[in-house]
Amino acid sequence: MEKLTGILFFKRVMVVSLALMLPYLSFSQDEDTVTSVQYKSPFQTFLPPTGSLDSVNGSRLLSFPVTNIETALHGLLSGLDIRMSSGERFSGGALNLRGQTPLVVIDGIVRSWSSINPEQVEHVTVLKDAVSLSRYGMRGANGVLLITTRRGGISKPRISATAQAGVQQQLFQAKYLDAYNYSLLLNEAIVNQGGTARYTQSDLDLYKSGADKFGHPNVDWRDLLTNRNAGMQRYNVNIDGGGAAARYHLDFDYLNQNGFLKSGKDLNSYETNDYAERYLIRANVDVKATKTTTLGVNIFTRIRELNQPGATVATIYNNLYYTPNSAYPVFDPRDSLAGTLQYRDNLYGSAFNSGYRRTFDRILYSDVALRQELPFIKGLYAKGIASFNYSFGQTINRSKTFPVYSMSIGTVNDTTYSQIATAGAQANSITYNGQNRQFYMEGGLGYDWSGDKHQLHSELLYNIDRSDIGGFGDLPVLNKNILNTYSYNYSDKYFGDVSIAYSYFNRLPEANQWGLFPSVGLGWKLSSENWFTSNAIDLLKLRASYGKVGNNLNIGNFTYLVEYAESGPLFYTGTSTTPTSSATIREPALVNKDLRWESSCNLNLGVDMGLLNNRLSLSADYFNNTITDNLILRRSGASTVLGSALTVENLGELKYSGVDISADYNNGAEKKFNYFINANVGIAQSKLVFDDELPVSYSYMARTGQPVNQAFGYVADGFYNTQSDLDNAPVIEGYTPQLGDIKYKDLNNDGCIDIFDETALGNKGPRFFYGLSFMARWSGIEFSMLWNGSQNNNVWTNVLNNLEFQTGANNSIGQASEMHLNRWTAATAATATYPRLSLGYNPNNHRASSFWLKDGSYIRLKNVELAYNLPQNWINTIKLKGARIFINGLNLLTFTKLENMDPEVTASLLPNTRVFNCGLNLKF
Repeated sequence: MEKLTGILFFKRVMVVSLALMLPYLSFSQDEDTVTSVQYKSPFQTFLPPTGSLDSVNGSRLLSFPVTNIETALHGLLSGLDIRMSSGERFSGGALNLRGQTPLVVIDGIVRSWSSINPEQVEHVTVLKDAVSLSRYGMRGANGVLLITTRRGGISKPRISATAQAGVQQQLFQAKYLDAYNYSLLLNEAIVNQGGTARYTQSDLDLYKSGADKFGHPNVDWRDLLTNRNAGMQRYNVNIDGGGAAARYHLDFDYLNQNGFLKSGKDLNSYETNDYAERYLIRANVDVKATKTTTLGVNIFTRIRELNQPGATVATIYNNLYYTPNSAYPVFDPRDSLAGTLQYRDNLYGSAFNSGYRRTFDRILYSDVALRQELPFIKGLYAKGIASFNYSFGQTINRSKTFPVYSMSIGTVNDTTYSQIATAGAQANSITYNGQNRQFYMEGGLGYDWSGDKHQLHSELLYNIDRSDIGGFGDLPVLNKNILNTYSYNYSDKYFGDVSIAYSYFNRLPEANQWGLFPSVGLGWKLSSENWFTSNAIDLLKLRASYGKVGNNLNIGNFTYLVEYAESGPLFYTGTSTTPTSSATIREPALVNKDLRWESSCNLNLGVDMGLLNNRLSLSADYFNNTITDNLILRRSGASTVLGSALTVENLGELKYSGVDISADYNNGAEKKFNYFINANVGIAQSKLVFDDELPVSYSYMARTGQPVNQAFGYVADGFYNTQSDLDNAPVIEGYTPQLGDIKYKDLNNDGCIDIFDETALGNKGPRFFYGLSFMARWSGIEFSMLWNGSQNNNVWTNVLNNLEFQTGANNSIGQASEMHLNRWTAATAATATYPRLSLGYNPNNHRASSFWLKDGSYIRLKNVELAYNLPQNWINTIKLKGARIFINGLNLLTFTKLENMDPEVTASLLPNTRVFNCGLNLKF
């Protein structure tokens, strides 16, 4: 099907417009190299010298074969932990900065960072303490990930073109059983629950031999439907340069990424494979309009097309679990799609005969910024930013149903076929997935002054951030912020920062819509003191900050207002034969008229050191953040007969504390063999200080005082191996244990296993997450690698892929895997690592307990790159300034105690991926 005309037009307009801009922006200079910029970008964000932050240069992200930059940040920034939650395309993972999900800010504006390619990035900085975060006021409590995009320098036009192609592989796939072993274990599970075995020995023999492919099939569905490898290609061209009057950076990026489902193009006139095409265009332009006026313009657009089978990728992967190898053959003897009453959705048909769905989405970011030096007071300037961000998506649904037949063989070998799914007309509809608009405006005054040994920076800013989410009549989200900040430096020895933000949020009650957020920071560079003499220490600086920031992300949608809805139960009037139904009004949840933002009081103590002629740099920070007014449901004092749902209130209190440490060493860029090493570690712990917890009968049951989100459950104590174990076992509430079941400890010794035996499980100490990177250059050869990892993780393993014979639609019975071969039986009681088998969810064996909570610590070789820069005398004849050949990879090795699971992607049926990639970069 042809792409939408509007999207094609949008692409062409953007490309032509940027192409037309280029000649006017190519101000050539005599020198080929970039010289220092002599004016400040109006998008620049001031970072206080007493703040706690860490930064990584965008060039370090180029070695990662990724589709979004968050995947490239693992292990690079101290205090930032990233965990992939799914292997789904463009899934970047969950960010965790000192226990919280940070706000993402791009060029000074809060917005989505989806699909920014590494070539666009100048640097990424994490802001972690109150004095750095106070400018974000009511939105700063979770920390900030600040992305600064590249801008041009003063040089002739410089062109960099990169072409790369890679192969993706799925990691830690569940090892499902073949038909024989599945049927053998299913018989055992049925018998364990008091039933009669479903399969005879003759059936088992036929499954094992494969002699009856229709009556006793053995279909490896994953092998049939998916490829072991999936290709991806990415092409990038960026151009930058400029002169004294203007400078620019242009970036064009194209991505083509295949999914792992096999193609159905040979069977259809359209593609059914899941694939993605993405176009990215960025233009950053700075113009020195006058000697005192700087104008900046940013334009970024993303155009993306996603394709998948009509049945959807998520449904197919879900059904891969719920469809064992023995469920049905792919085709019956008549070459019709086969199925049964339990398994009606033939997986082959879902992948290749269900039509397709194609999603188009587009994003446009446009920013204009102005900085005007005011001549009547030296150092005084005015600045302003206006930004409009727009996103829109739509899905074309061309899905269809397909016929499926159930085959049955009679007593005299007569075969009959019953149609259990029918062919339907192919759908032809368009669904709009949302239209989001964001308007951001900022204006204010700044002042920079220096004299003798004194330096002062001050800003007074006001900004408005309005987001219209959904675009179909939803009320906007409106944030306002007034910021006044002062930064003082005396003789490069003593530093002071004071910042006050006054913030507004429209989804709070009128009396609570504004809040004040002050912070202060102090610094002392001991190494600048006259009395400080050390041959070993080149830099020694102490930092301290304290302040208050807020979090309004959990407020909800005007939850302080009473709202009645016509969604209550129906009532009927009229006669008994022809009743008329009418909807009733549903009473809403209780409202909180005193709803407020969550507050965080943050203390940070830091030290920075430079050693060995500043070739070794060290930075360490201790933080202690106390979150009050945490939004939770009231537990104490709530009536049980009220009839209305409770609403959240500002009652809770949390505490996060820990240490961030970072160290860098380089042996000197002047060396023929030069290298760089970075190591960083974050140590973080949390505490649930107050959660309005009801009184508990035993101290070990208390959630209060435990780490935030601490796992709770029963303490497993092996299996019931003998009749004596059963006879002497405590009573399990609502369950009669059998041999092979998991045995639990009776913590209160009352002879009963119930909620009074639930306690905190797993590791309760601080979490460690770290990264170690190494880069080296020698005679044109470059090598880099990055290791990252995490220790003291608690990971629940009772997820779908690890459970046997779970019940699906139409009472279908799901897969079993190789881990279930080592289940408990009378013969394996001494060596079993899995309880006796069950059909469906077992309320004793599958419930939350220490049996399922595992140590998810891991060490991963995240990235490796090997590159060679061709000698300049080889490429001079073809007018190249540089040629670089590289190979790199992602998620190459993983060391973990977990079995059958990726330590990051634990609960998703879409596995994590490994990538092998190669490419060529040319510079002109």
